[in-house]
Amino acid sequence: MPTQSRPNRFSKHDRLISSKDYQDVFAKPIKTADSAYTILAKPNQLSGPRLGVIVSKKNVPSAASRNRLKRIARESFRTHKDIIKTFDVVVICKKKSATTLNQNLFKKLHAHWKYLNSHA
Repeated sequence: MPTQSRPNRFSKHDRLISSKDYQDVFAKPIKTADSAYTILAKPNQLSGPRLGVIVSKKNVPSAASRNRLKRIARESFRTHKDIIKTFDVVVICKKKSATTLNQNLFKKLHAHWKYLNSHA
């Protein structure tokens, strides 16, 4: 099967990869938090937003739950790129996020993206 270009996918260019990328966001970020997430963001000089997700084993012991939380964060980010504009964003999942329903997690992330948009 030939590979097709998928313009709406979560590509390597959409990710924070190096520890320097993360450290840049941790230095004086725009911060927003709720019961499930802490979001740190910093404007970047690139053509689009980038995402990093942190889910610790201490807060979410189950690998399946950690993977679910990462998928939800990536999907929400992917569908809201137009709102997020040009921010580097780190999503930190809290303990409560593991027991929160997917629909509620998406709603919480949407509220965070709107908050970042208002600070653009």
